Amino acid sequence: MDPISKNANNLITIIHVDMDAFYAQVEGRRLGIESTAPLCVQQWNGLIAVNYAARKAGVTRFMRISEAKQKCPELVLAPVEIRNNLVSLERYRDASAEVFSVIRRLLANVERASIDEAYIDVTAEVQRRLAAVDPAATGATGSNYADWSWPGTHLKLPDAQHESSPPAASDVVQLVQLHCAAGIAAELRTAILTETGFTSSAGISFNKMFAKIGSAMHKPNQQTVVPANAALALLRDLPLRKIKFLGGKLGKAIEQRLAVSTAGELLPYSKAQLAAHFGDKTAGWLYDVCRGIDRSEVVDREDIASITASRSFGDLHTLADAASWLAALADELVMRLAKLAERDQPPQQAHSQPQPQPQPQAPSQPAADASCQAAAADQAAPGATGPAPTMDTAAAVGPPADPAAEGFQFADYSHSLKSLKKLPRTFTLRYRSKDFRPRSKSCPFPARIDAETIAALATALLKQATDVFPCNNLALSASNFVAW
Repeated sequence: MDPISKNANNLITIIHVDMDAFYAQVEGRRLGIESTAPLCVQQWNGLIAVNYAARKAGVTRFMRISEAKQKCPELVLAPVEIRNNLVSLERYRDASAEVFSVIRRLLANVERASIDEAYIDVTAEVQRRLAAVDPAATGATGSNYADWSWPGTHLKLPDAQHESSPPAASDVVQLVQLHCAAGIAAELRTAILTETGFTSSAGISFNKMFAKIGSAMHKPNQQTVVPANAALALLRDLPLRKIKFLGGKLGKAIEQRLAVSTAGELLPYSKAQLAAHFGDKTAGWLYDVCRGIDRSEVVDREDIASITASRSFGDLHTLADAASWLAALADELVMRLAKLAERDQPPQQAHSQPQPQPQPQAPSQPAADASCQAAAADQAAPGATGPAPTMDTAAAVGPPADPAAEGFQFADYSHSLKSLKKLPRTFTLRYRSKDFRPRSKSCPFPARIDAETIAALATALLKQATDVFPCNNLALSASNFVAW
């Protein structure tokens, strides 16, 4: 028996739902543009999202506008929203909330993996459905497994079998589960499309790793089932960059040090050999992942661990320069907290369009809060030693315009903030200077939640910090939320 089938739990069934070119779909819906028209989301002079019609014309993400227009003259460009000279992702967060509202209404055990993707453990729902019908009607005898007839559904089978071939008897139990789960995934994707207008793709498998791999195999608007007996053949030629956590620096390091490019090529390496290059923790994970072993569970979490507003620049050289940007980031952070409060309210009570209120700009060198002075501590972020998941906040990179020069005003979100069910306990300032090492200072979150107070607190923390300038990134975070 291959190592994947040996370690697979035939009773576990996971769906990974991934929205198709999500930012582009959001802009297409907003602008009333059909999905067949090439459309890209523009940030400054580059592209951050490309729909499938534009991809067919040769347009790629991060391509310069001029090059994209040469390849596709009819390309529609939708500029990302800008507030106070900061990129705002609120359009996409609001659309994401719509999608997750549909998912959570229909299914339990949902893990929000990012703004546009989710893992769903449908094991209990599959067992409930199978128990409610006659086993023969579900294909439990294997008689109906040529019928994977939901639109856009693909069944991955071992190399020795064609997709229309009947399964081996030993694989029937798992295929029963996956067959039922494929129907659930199709229902869910139809509901998302009907209620939001957005298409999605899905992967259905026996663990999170292969569910995610499956969702990317036949995009857009399709789904792929990956049973355990087909997984090893799939991994053999799968590029390392297609595996979660191996698309960045770690994946490149593996390719360079070991001269491998696929998961199959990594298979001959022992844990000791891998540990010599990447350490024991990462070696153990790599040893398992190239064998398709993923023991991570779907964690049903709706609570937000932290909210971050971040900005990268060319370079800032003075505290006064940084204070202007901290004011804009503080306004973004408070707006995000207000949005969080609104999403917990019935629709008729939400107030999502605050009116800007004239406020003095945050002083460049305010006095630090006493509790902040006591609690703040310089923390150099440790380097990542393994592939543990992180919540990465994309920072906007653009023209180094000062927000104060753009007529910046703080907005008043006080009405919405009254409905905030959980309050953040920790406030964190993160900054990155010339050595590119991220550092941070933290203190208790202020009792008064408004942008001016938070901007002053952030500026006070930065004033206390060392080795700040020249500074190329600033971020403000709210975390450790507790009910009040």
